[in-house]
Amino acid sequence: MKEILSPAEFKVVAKSQLELIKEISEKVTIIKTEADLMTEERKKANNLDNAKSKDMRIVKS
Repeated sequence: MKEILSPAEFKVVAKSQLELIKEISEKVTIIKTEADLMTEERKKANNLDNAKSKDMRIVKS
Protein backbone atom coordinates (compact mmCIF):
# COMPACT_ATOMS: atom_id res chain seq x y z
CA MET A 1 0.00 0.00 0.00
CA LYS A 2 2.78 2.35 0.91
CA GLU A 3 4.29 2.04 -2.56
CA ILE A 4 1.09 2.90 -4.47
CA LEU A 5 -0.29 5.70 -2.29
CA SER A 6 1.07 9.11 -1.52
CA PRO A 7 2.33 9.54 2.05
CA ALA A 8 -0.76 11.55 2.98
CA GLU A 9 -3.15 8.99 1.47
CA PHE A 10 -1.30 6.14 3.12
CA LYS A 11 -1.52 7.83 6.50
CA VAL A 12 -5.31 8.14 6.18
CA VAL A 13 -5.96 4.69 4.69
CA ALA A 14 -3.59 2.72 6.90
CA LYS A 15 -4.28 4.52 10.18
CA SER A 16 -6.76 2.00 11.55
CA GLN A 17 -4.67 -0.99 10.46
CA LEU A 18 -1.56 0.45 12.09
CA GLU A 19 -3.46 1.19 15.30
CA LEU A 20 -4.80 -2.38 15.34
CA ILE A 21 -1.31 -3.82 14.77
CA LYS A 22 0.02 -1.72 17.65
CA GLU A 23 -2.82 -2.81 19.97
CA ILE A 24 -2.34 -6.49 19.09
CA SER A 25 1.41 -6.18 19.60
CA GLU A 26 0.93 -4.66 23.05
CA LYS A 27 -1.48 -7.45 24.05
CA VAL A 28 0.85 -10.17 22.75
CA THR A 29 3.71 -8.64 24.73
CA ILE A 30 1.63 -8.68 27.92
CA ILE A 31 0.57 -12.29 27.33
CA LYS A 32 4.17 -13.37 26.66
CA THR A 33 5.46 -11.60 29.78
CA GLU A 34 2.75 -13.12 31.97
CA ALA A 35 3.28 -16.59 30.48
CA ASP A 36 7.02 -16.34 31.18
CA LEU A 37 6.32 -15.32 34.78
CA MET A 38 3.85 -18.17 35.19
CA THR A 39 6.40 -20.65 33.83
CA GLU A 40 9.02 -19.44 36.29
CA GLU A 41 6.57 -19.72 39.20
CA ARG A 42 5.62 -23.24 38.09
CA LYS A 43 9.32 -24.20 38.07
CA LYS A 44 9.62 -22.92 41.66
CA ALA A 45 6.50 -24.84 42.68
CA ASN A 46 7.82 -28.00 41.03
CA ASN A 47 11.05 -27.66 42.99
CA LEU A 48 9.05 -27.35 46.21
CA ASP A 49 6.93 -30.37 45.27
CA ASN A 50 10.08 -32.37 44.53
CA ALA A 51 11.64 -31.38 47.85
CA LYS A 52 8.47 -32.39 49.73
CA SER A 53 8.40 -35.73 47.92
CA LYS A 54 12.01 -36.37 48.89
CA ASP A 55 11.24 -35.44 52.50
CA MET A 56 8.29 -37.85 52.54
CA ARG A 57 10.45 -40.67 51.14
CA ILE A 58 13.06 -40.06 53.84
CA VAL A 59 10.39 -40.06 56.57
CA LYS A 60 8.87 -43.31 55.27
CA SER A 61 12.28 -45.04 55.14
